[in-house]
Amino acid sequence: MKIEKIKSKYMIRIIIFLFFVIGAMILIYGFFAKDYFIYITKKEMTQYYQKIEKLDFENLSEKDQTQLDDITAEGYSLQIVRKGKRIYTNSSNRHRLVISKEQLDNYVENPTIRYVDNKQLLMQGKIKQNNLVYYVWFNMYIKNVDSSVDTSRRFLFMEMIGALLLGILFSFYLATRTVKPIERLGKMTKHMENNESFSYEEYQFPDDEIGKLAKTVQGMYEKISDNLIEEKNYNYLLKMQNRDLAELDLKKKTFIQSTTHELKTPLAIISSQVEIMNMDYPEAMSEYYDSIMEEIEKMSTLIREMLKSSFSDDVEQEIVLEKNNISALLNTQQNKYMDWMGNKNLHCTFDIQPDLYIKMNPEQIEQAFNNFMMNAYEHAKPYSNVEVTLHEKDGFVYLSVYNEGKNIPEQDFEEIWNRYFSEKSRKENANIGLGLYIVHSIVKSHNGECFVKNTRKGVVFIMKFRAE
Repeated sequence: MKIEKIKSKYMIRIIIFLFFVIGAMILIYGFFAKDYFIYITKKEMTQYYQKIEKLDFENLSEKDQTQLDDITAEGYSLQIVRKGKRIYTNSSNRHRLVISKEQLDNYVENPTIRYVDNKQLLMQGKIKQNNLVYYVWFNMYIKNVDSSVDTSRRFLFMEMIGALLLGILFSFYLATRTVKPIERLGKMTKHMENNESFSYEEYQFPDDEIGKLAKTVQGMYEKISDNLIEEKNYNYLLKMQNRDLAELDLKKKTFIQSTTHELKTPLAIISSQVEIMNMDYPEAMSEYYDSIMEEIEKMSTLIREMLKSSFSDDVEQEIVLEKNNISALLNTQQNKYMDWMGNKNLHCTFDIQPDLYIKMNPEQIEQAFNNFMMNAYEHAKPYSNVEVTLHEKDGFVYLSVYNEGKNIPEQDFEEIWNRYFSEKSRKENANIGLGLYIVHSIVKSHNGECFVKNTRKGVVFIMKFRAE
């Protein structure tokens, strides 16, 4: 829902921007187009007149004639005359310039441009050369400027409609292209939220801020996943420690029960004998009897409290192992680990013999298998193979995980299963050494064995259980 709102806002803002820009252009053109046209024309006429002044009218060369033709080709009317002789007139000006005596005063040596009858710009100049006076009629009709401005305004209005339509299409394309990576990022984080398996290669992101954010999210997710695995390992250790504490507590309570039971009998005997002595020798015992009986009562009370407290807490029960299908359990893990290994460019394969049963706790076996896979992921060479195999042989089920990488020194074959062990050559970027210790503890609690073998190209870790 929010992504659609972003797309809509993006499109609306682009359309509003186009509407105001093109509308402003139309208004500016409508108010100032004619004045601007007149300003430009005046400036151009002044420049042309300055060029005309420099010509030799009595000896116009072919180049000079061409220059005058170029000026009139721009839409100007030009006539140059002197008394009794026409020097130049453009072909479009068919009437001959006739200057009456009354009009002579309008021709001056430094003429200005006049806007006459709202339809033409006119310069009437007088140029003296070699004691001769030449009269220059130079004008531009602009009576059609208003109609041209109206036509241009209508054209711009149609252009605005076209630009808005194109702007809508372009803004839709641009908004879609911009929002699409956000949608992909949302889908990817949804998989992460639901703890679903997926491959990063399915989600391509541009090399921009969104792409950097996606890489950050991926890195954060991988770190969180690693931390969750470590948390499971610690939880398993806590369960084992709690079980050991429960066993110790049971032993303590058993000791207290047996000890208090044994103490009750001699105390009862001592108490009865003291009473007999008091009866036989009342005068001799009168001084010590009350004190002795008081101490005996204190000890009896203490023993009763100890015995009572030894039964007050329940002892934690050990895990229950039941016959389960380990083949089915591993088959449910295939897609998750194949995608996970693919993120490191590792080729992961599974060879699972169907319908193999062992007595197990599925949650703990899954954790042990996960630690084997984590170990393979950390120590496998990039672009190498990781192979998972489950098969039965001679009444035993073997679960093995092979990874291509550096061999383990034979002297460390036993040590790697110890708590916090991490071989120096394999230490960098590895976990703190609980993973294989957890595996060993779990397999041992399932009456199984675990061991490691070196191969020509790598290492294979194996769990062994009795088949059911």
